[in-house]
Amino acid sequence: MGRRFRGAPIREEAERHIVDPTSVNFREPGTEKQGISEELIVLIANYVRILSAPQWLLYQYHVKFSPDNTDSRKRRRELIAQHEGVLQDVVFDGQILYSFNDLSDVITGQRITIQLHKVVVQRPESPIFFHLSNLIMRKLLELAGMRIIGRSYYQFDELILIDLV
Repeated sequence: MGRRFRGAPIREEAERHIVDPTSVNFREPGTEKQGISEELIVLIANYVRILSAPQWLLYQYHVKFSPDNTDSRKRRRELIAQHEGVLQDVVFDGQILYSFNDLSDVITGQRITIQLHKVVVQRPESPIFFHLSNLIMRKLLELAGMRIIGRSYYQFDELILIDLV
């Protein structure tokens, strides 16, 4: 019989400092800081304003592969994707798996064993949702045909040339 993974104990998010994402305040128009030259520039930003706090929980799992030599993040994602019938609507970053469903059973395969250990249950106000949103957004950008360079995504078929004067 194999060993059970013994990780950090499950804890409620209430033990941490909670930030309410619905009450984030942005500066009013006209109160932006100016640069040293005091020359105004036009800035555009995308953000999503959260209008109400959701009423669900996010389950966070640590994923362990046996044998441990599965170092490729891409390979680990492929292994998790093979179980999409069981692991529905999950986000996996290579080590941590997020799900809105409580996955109570350990998932095993013939050659590679995947162990899921529930680490924490996150409340909707948790800052971890920003990380989750980032993972989902990155996946959507990849599906839209954008490529990552450094930390930014670019769409090369919509190239805009800028004249340098």
